[in-house]
Amino acid sequence: MRFCNSLMLLLLNFLLIVLNSFQTVCNHCCYVAAYSFMLQAMEFGLIDGILETEY
Repeated sequence: MRFCNSLMLLLLNFLLIVLNSFQTVCNHCCYVAAYSFMLQAMEFGLIDGILETEY
């Protein structure tokens, strides 16, 4: 399950980079802030439980 978390972190990081590259005069600041918060939460293990779903 740790691999899944790492993959999700990588995907969110990529999305953050894409949003930053397309950011104009702060139109997407809220999205960038949201992704930044999610990345920090994942790095500190705050939302590991959400990603650990059993099928």
